Amino acid sequence: MNFLSKTVLAGSVLGLAGCGTFTAEPFMNSTVEGDDFNAHLARFYQEETKVAGKEVNWPLAGAYAEKGRMAAAGNTPEPWTSEQFDGQHNYVTNNDKADMIAKIDGARAQLMDALASNRDSNPEACAKAQVMFDRHVVDEAYTKNDVEPAEHYKIFEEALAECGGAAIAAIDAYTIYFGFDRYNLTDAAKRVINNVAGLTNGRGVNVYGYTDTAGPASYNAGLSKRRADSVAKALRDAGVQVVAEIPEGETNLAVDTGDGVAEPLNRRAIVKFR
Repeated sequence: MNFLSKTVLAGSVLGLAGCGTFTAEPFMNSTVEGDDFNAHLARFYQEETKVAGKEVNWPLAGAYAEKGRMAAAGNTPEPWTSEQFDGQHNYVTNNDKADMIAKIDGARAQLMDALASNRDSNPEACAKAQVMFDRHVVDEAYTKNDVEPAEHYKIFEEALAECGGAAIAAIDAYTIYFGFDRYNLTDAAKRVINNVAGLTNGRGVNVYGYTDTAGPASYNAGLSKRRADSVAKALRDAGVQVVAEIPEGETNLAVDTGDGVAEPLNRRAIVKFR
């Protein structure tokens, strides 16, 4: 793989990982037990740690190792975002960079939907999909060779389909996530809005707002409305026809939890093409 220099790589990824060699080597030689999603996730990240180590790319190896150790400890790391690699696409034009970021953000949104629905029932395929997505993001950010990113993206697509995700070309809904008790749009959410605006082709959308189960149901009903309103306003400002805003409160959970559980994947709004 033709990566840019380790100095450039250290600018963003190493900030996530700590000190590459010292964090990566112990994890490479560790044994991860279990068959749940996090165990599979840890083992797939371990394989990527070894690949990066063989390439003497210790900052990246450390980043993968950090995520793998989190998963092995039962703390699920989220897939990388294009924000974490912003400023590292120095070898592409601004237009190509915008297309690249839109592609990453759209694929990540679909991955998150598939993980929310299927990570417990299909843990190995879903774990592979997440790790290959991260590999693809790194490829796009740092690799000058056009062949390997395409190959890894194909592996990601195949794993996503096996995980239970829709075909990338068949996206008809996008998910936007929120912080705890928040309804403001993050930078990642704004990019999803821009993606939707570029794909409508005159179609209208419905916006559904949701919450997790933390807090009273009556409060969550209002919070879900504020989330739907926030997304709908941004879509209208971007020229998208919003047909309906539908607050769902803490119903139709992406991740089935009991009452009083703060689950990040349930704090969301869904934009669905009509």
